[in-house]
Amino acid sequence: MKKKELIIVPEEAIPLSRQQQKFNSLIKKIKTLRDELVKKDLQLNSALDYYAKKLYPLEKTATELRVTLIKLLYQHYSKSGLSRKDNETLRFIISDKLHELLLIENSIPEELQHIFSKTEGQSVGEMNRERME
Repeated sequence: MKKKELIIVPEEAIPLSRQQQKFNSLIKKIKTLRDELVKKDLQLNSALDYYAKKLYPLEKTATELRVTLIKLLYQHYSKSGLSRKDNETLRFIISDKLHELLLIENSIPEELQHIFSKTEGQSVGEMNRERME
């Protein structure tokens, strides 16, 4: 079914008034804008679909790998046998990875809360309270 257009068509020998011409140009502009909106909507839907199917699963995998990395690093941190300097360097790396995770996920998973407390000297809750003050 074809949509009716609102364009004013001149009758026989009577030209369109200035207001009618302006009306027609605005109607054409509205049509152009509607067409652009449909095109942008399709692009956005395509991008959202791509994100949901491709990027989101990769982000989740990356987060899982970060959690695994932090756990593995902490196993070495908690073992004796490292020099004080190596231990401090490892603590710094773990801390950096925890803050990276906090920045990306906006939280620290429950399974890493104790590691955060050991390496940061405070719990996530205490850190959040300090930020609020």
